[in-house]
Amino acid sequence: LPDLAEVQRFWQRFAEIAARLQSSQIVICTDVHSILVLPPEVADAMISGMQRDNPRLLRNGLLLGGSAIVLLQVDRLIREANSPNRKSFRDPDSLIRWLDEILTQPEQQALRRFLGR
Repeated sequence: LPDLAEVQRFWQRFAEIAARLQSSQIVICTDVHSILVLPPEVADAMISGMQRDNPRLLRNGLLLGGSAIVLLQVDRLIREANSPNRKSFRDPDSLIRWLDEILTQPEQQALRRFLGR
């Protein structure tokens, strides 16, 4: 998500997909391991979108890479989104274990495919 326009397109597409889901609650796995830094306007737009998702969010696991800056930024996003159902992970296996607690077997398999496991 390099700029504000891309974030806006992301949230629009996300809303379209979420509206088609039959469940009232959603589980999200977000892979941001390749991001080096989030511009301030991008981070703010992400927070707004995350806050809108809170009522439907069952869990959101965010996979981080090695950037200490992104770690701090994502921790801020999670804190300001104000949802205890979001957690960041540096280790994909820890993220998988956390999400597996609430996923069906087909969802667990899809999660592993998404993360290349």
